[in-house]
Amino acid sequence: MVTITGTNCYVDIISDKRHGRFGGELGSKAFYADMDDFQWINAGGKVDDTAKICLILDALEANHENGFRVSFPFDKVSELVRVMQSVPELMGKIYGSGEEYFKWELPNGILLTGHPNAALHDWHVIVSYQKDGKEVQFTHMHSDEDNVFEVLIDFQVGRTFFVTKTNIFGQKTRPKMVDKVRYDRMSDRRKARYSIL
Repeated sequence: MVTITGTNCYVDIISDKRHGRFGGELGSKAFYADMDDFQWINAGGKVDDTAKICLILDALEANHENGFRVSFPFDKVSELVRVMQSVPELMGKIYGSGEEYFKWELPNGILLTGHPNAALHDWHVIVSYQKDGKEVQFTHMHSDEDNVFEVLIDFQVGRTFFVTKTNIFGQKTRPKMVDKVRYDRMSDRRKARYSIL
């Protein structure tokens, strides 16, 4: 169980005997936590970057369970890649090209390529797959600086995933991005049409 409390200028996250505090700012939609403004109140054991990332992941999970949200904004590729590389058991491989873009190669052959747009304070993420040695884009997303990390973590933990189906000629169709909540609401008959990548 995760407990989140705080004030206008900090948020306390308590999970699994670990208690950490992030400085930041309370906004109208969420508390915007500064990952660099952090201190352990009670670490409950090992204190390292992995423990801090686990605390953050617990807070993001709690975002889906209650009305109060904690966001961890990113506006630089290098910072986002560094934190993603610290996620325990990260799927696939993520790397960056300076501050220009990141690439996350997922084990299922899907490739996420993202770059920040400073003028709009958002991230543009292209979703593609390999076909005949070429990258084929099949969708893209726009994500605010405030929630790009959470969007990526949703892929890591399976809240968002990819499916394909076989057409009448026996060929696999282009992958499709699916939200787990929406997928779980589908009938068994409809789910049977898809293969999860």
